[in-house]
Amino acid sequence: MKRLLSAVVLAGAFVGISEAQSAFRFNAAGDEIIVNRESHWRNWVYQNNLVREVRSPMDSTGLFDFTFRGIKPKYFPDLQNYVLDRDEFSYVDDVRFRGQNATIVGQVQALSNDAAASRVGDGDVNTYWQPAESDFNSQGLRNWQVLIDLGRTVFSDSIVVQFPPLESGGSQIVPVVPADADAMSNLTAELQAAIAAFSRLNTLTGVIAPVDLLDDEGTVIVAVGDTVVGAGQSLPGSISGVRRLNELGISAVEVEGAEDAGDAPKLFAVEVSMGKQAGDTSSKNYRFDVVGRASVSGNQRRFVFPLVPLDWADANLDGSPDFPGTFVHFVRVTIFDSDFDTKELLGEGELGQIAYDSLPLERRGLRVYQRLTAGGFVKRISPVIDDLGDTLLTAERVHTDLPASEQGPIRFFKRELPRISEVEVWGPGTNVAYRPERHGGAAYEDGGNGTPLLSVDGVYLTKWYGNAWDLKYSSGYAGHDQLVCCTMWLDLGVTFWIDHVVLGMVTTRETSTEGSIFGWHLQGSDGTVLRALDLQTPEDFIQLESGLAWTDLVSELYKDNNTPRVRMMEENFSLRKLRFFQQRNDDPTGARSGAYSAPGHFNEVQMFGRGYPAETNFTSPEIVMLPGVSSAEAADVRERRVLSQIHWEAEAIVREVDEFTGQVIERAEPLSQHPEVALQIQTRSSDTIDSLFTYYLITGIGTKSEKSFLIDLVEYEGILQLWENYNAWNSLQETEIFTLRAHSNGDDDGDGLINEDPIDGIDNDGDRRIDEDGVAGDIGGPQLLRGPGRVTITKHARKRDDDGDGAQDEDPIDGIDNDGDNLIDEDGKKVAKPRQESSELITPFFAGWSAWSEPYTPTLGENRASITSPSPRKFLQIRLSIVSEDPEVTVRVSALRVELAPPISTDLAGELALLTDEGMTRPLSDLIPTRLDYGPPLGIEPLRQTPYVFFVRAAGPDPNAPEASGGFDQLLLLTPSRARPTGVRLGRVTVEDPSGSTSAADRLAVTTTFDRAYLPVSGDSLFADSDGNQILVRATVDSLQVSFPQAVNIGFPGAENALIELQFETKTLKAGSEFLALVRNSTSTGLFQRVESEGRDATELVDSGTARPTVLAVNRLIDEINIPAVFTPNGDGVNDRLDIEFTVLTIRDDRPVEVTIFDLSGRRVANASAASGMDQTQSGTVNFSWDGASSTGDLVPPGIYIARVKLETDSEDIEVVQVVNVVY
Repeated sequence: MKRLLSAVVLAGAFVGISEAQSAFRFNAAGDEIIVNRESHWRNWVYQNNLVREVRSPMDSTGLFDFTFRGIKPKYFPDLQNYVLDRDEFSYVDDVRFRGQNATIVGQVQALSNDAAASRVGDGDVNTYWQPAESDFNSQGLRNWQVLIDLGRTVFSDSIVVQFPPLESGGSQIVPVVPADADAMSNLTAELQAAIAAFSRLNTLTGVIAPVDLLDDEGTVIVAVGDTVVGAGQSLPGSISGVRRLNELGISAVEVEGAEDAGDAPKLFAVEVSMGKQAGDTSSKNYRFDVVGRASVSGNQRRFVFPLVPLDWADANLDGSPDFPGTFVHFVRVTIFDSDFDTKELLGEGELGQIAYDSLPLERRGLRVYQRLTAGGFVKRISPVIDDLGDTLLTAERVHTDLPASEQGPIRFFKRELPRISEVEVWGPGTNVAYRPERHGGAAYEDGGNGTPLLSVDGVYLTKWYGNAWDLKYSSGYAGHDQLVCCTMWLDLGVTFWIDHVVLGMVTTRETSTEGSIFGWHLQGSDGTVLRALDLQTPEDFIQLESGLAWTDLVSELYKDNNTPRVRMMEENFSLRKLRFFQQRNDDPTGARSGAYSAPGHFNEVQMFGRGYPAETNFTSPEIVMLPGVSSAEAADVRERRVLSQIHWEAEAIVREVDEFTGQVIERAEPLSQHPEVALQIQTRSSDTIDSLFTYYLITGIGTKSEKSFLIDLVEYEGILQLWENYNAWNSLQETEIFTLRAHSNGDDDGDGLINEDPIDGIDNDGDRRIDEDGVAGDIGGPQLLRGPGRVTITKHARKRDDDGDGAQDEDPIDGIDNDGDNLIDEDGKKVAKPRQESSELITPFFAGWSAWSEPYTPTLGENRASITSPSPRKFLQIRLSIVSEDPEVTVRVSALRVELAPPISTDLAGELALLTDEGMTRPLSDLIPTRLDYGPPLGIEPLRQTPYVFFVRAAGPDPNAPEASGGFDQLLLLTPSRARPTGVRLGRVTVEDPSGSTSAADRLAVTTTFDRAYLPVSGDSLFADSDGNQILVRATVDSLQVSFPQAVNIGFPGAENALIELQFETKTLKAGSEFLALVRNSTSTGLFQRVESEGRDATELVDSGTARPTVLAVNRLIDEINIPAVFTPNGDGVNDRLDIEFTVLTIRDDRPVEVTIFDLSGRRVANASAASGMDQTQSGTVNFSWDGASSTGDLVPPGIYIARVKLETDSEDIEVVQVVNVVY
């Protein structure tokens, strides 16, 4: 049976779509869509711009800063304390909670005083953890332990343990910066951490220059007595700021602090765990390694523990690890010793009492009571304890009860306050490879059997098994179309700036080399495409191997790991843009290629860099452009909106570090001042909501083991049929008796109806009997074989004659009369109740989207542009891309605004056609053209003047919008190259909608009638009809604009549309060139409405359905080359530049093009400059120029030179050369 769940799921899905409206708002008039709130941006979607099925919620990507000022990409630093953001990460702990699917969030815990544990990771040295009072004894000392769970595995080079500062107004040592250091990366991790800690402090009284500081020319840049840092201000945190204090001879400064913040523990140890199990795989504990011990003495309150790899990492076999640092998931700090109540003797007697009483209660330690012996010695008094261990008399009471002559001096001690302020885990910044699915990323292993995402999930024990790879497993090898094993591809979903990659491998036995890869193959790509990609899902990543431009990221050290068998690797390279990665366990010997017996364990791959992401893409949810209309309602609403203009507010964000204070500054500047960064805004539109059907098999219904499995439609329908058969059998009566009579004009079958089932071979009344009740004289029905009389049918049972005809099980339940007795399903077997059910999930989704528009650019210096996506439409989607060539610069988007308008025509359809020979010979004034006059735009010869016709069919304006009632009086046709208009016809066309269709896209043109024709009369733009009525047709380099004296599309009945025929001649350079038509009312403020052409029917005179001509393939790609044979770059202003012009044919995508000048020896002399400033081109006219200067800037000597035009294509490089004479 079909579960009723499906209807609920359908309704819920539409509600989910409707909630997407929180990603924008309408203005009060309902004619603008506005995105300008933090909550709006959080409800957008991070969409993978190459893999259509991969997307992530914006709010969970970790990529963006959302504020009231707008949205911008986050900056990823190259130094980070991983403790501070621990609660933003989580993992499934399958070691301590095996089989429980327990998700653990990063946290700080303590065995004692757990409530205060989080203070050691709050970034504030003035807060602290200390053991609970109940544990302040030798037994409780075992609980003086803090455990930091970072929520994921990180790569760290040092751990810092910070204890409370000594006292208020204490001196802080100024870090000393080496003279040759000019960047933080030149400093040790310890010194970087020290400067970071120094910058978090504030001066107590200010820092005054003790001497003059001179520059190299002897000028005083800081005078003695100048205030270097004001009182209460932050200390510098940059190299230059700290170095200035060094140059002034300032070695320490007084800083603010808390009174008596506590003590550093007497003895402690630091342990870390990478997240590996202790012992074998059955262990439920993590393995910890001691990385540092310290006994506190003097005033040291800050301890730095450098880290080294905690697994084998000596690939060059020199006895030392190849790099510093290690993977870390847990950090444990344990205090082993304490002075408890006797940290410091304050004194004895009255002076000791005074010192003791001056302390806060928490600092008052032990008071030792003493008595004087007869011999003049001093003896400590102990309390009086009974046999049960109860205190009868305290030492103080015993002392008080002694005679004054026997009372010895009381000794007073200061109490220890062991506290930990901060535990810091430092490393090379954010791991940008962590769980890429959070921000539209994905991974795939060829064959689909592996789990490559486990290598980037932040859990050290999970892994991708990389079987040994060999060349024979590459796509295309020996005729294979797909890979068969051993490669994983990773798409981060974002293009990051990366310069550092680490790999960790885990073995199940510490003494073995199991898990080590044979050689590390890791290539990266910024997404540069070499071959066209069609990536629907991650399963299509196989195309990446040959489709992208790859760069090798691994040095020779790690390409052969057969001998060292290390399990930790690190690679550093120059900072670069990377998004895609291809990884393999590559055995250079080839001995184990394809081996499944000893796979390499890719447990954790981490990647680091710095800067704002180089490219991010985010998309609005599907926007219903009708205020107050939900997605579900919009499917049945005919109202639509025209997309007018899009406005945006954005600015460049430049990140800098203040030269003196070291504070990070993000400065906002006009986007126009930063060509290195770009904001790309695109739109697409749709009218369609479709439904996606998903089918499930359900087992264990109503039990704890109920499960569902995805199945196909055939299996789903099969299960439905099983339930239908069972329900039909279950509804049968145990015994059914009825009487049949010979056909008459009465009730022949006793059901109270007359003549309801005549002789026609059909069960007309649904009683599972055929032709049993007809009119007098009929012969047929069950009576034909059985004769009139009583019929008894029992409920189906196996191997039984249920209908008394002598046969068994001959007519089972299938809705058919199998035995020809005119009874249906009357004798079958018992039908068992199915053990499975099926479920149908109906998911509504938006379909029929137009292609994404070209990115919008500012108009007349303003951040606005006319929207080019098809409209009118019901649904809109907006995509934003932020692209940066500088890791320190990005874009912040504050607001978007989309202007909407009612359609000036509710249906605009366009068709491009060729004028045939018959059409060329027919005068334009002949208003009765035929289908023979026009042909589809096929087989166009490039560069040839071709006679075209563009038809526009236009319905009337929106009748519910008075502001649109004027219709349109202008037509704008954008052409790929300059066009010459030859005539215009105006008329009307009757239309009809196919049966069952309500979509304007399906509308058909039936009969065309022309009323008038306009021919050129004078000049270049005036056209007139036979009555002298005139129109203007203006031609520009890329358009034709037709202006009519009155509206074209008003006054027509519902079944008629206006029709415009525009005839013109132009050249076509490439296939796919679109002739885009738009209309508007000249009295409006520039609002154009687009004419839709693809698949539309404008007139029955031609069956084109397109606005894109098909161009004949030609052997030549470069034509119409114009390079002057002689030029004279002598500075007289005449013929000083060599202007080079040529035409590129049939190239649809941008391809590299260059013009190079050579001398006769073949030596390159110079490169000509492209007029567009771009080194790529599509089909069209291309212009270059050369000023006669060589690459060094000097004028070349007179003589003969060679100019070479070079165009790179997928298959080959096309070159054309010509001689040029330089004359002075």
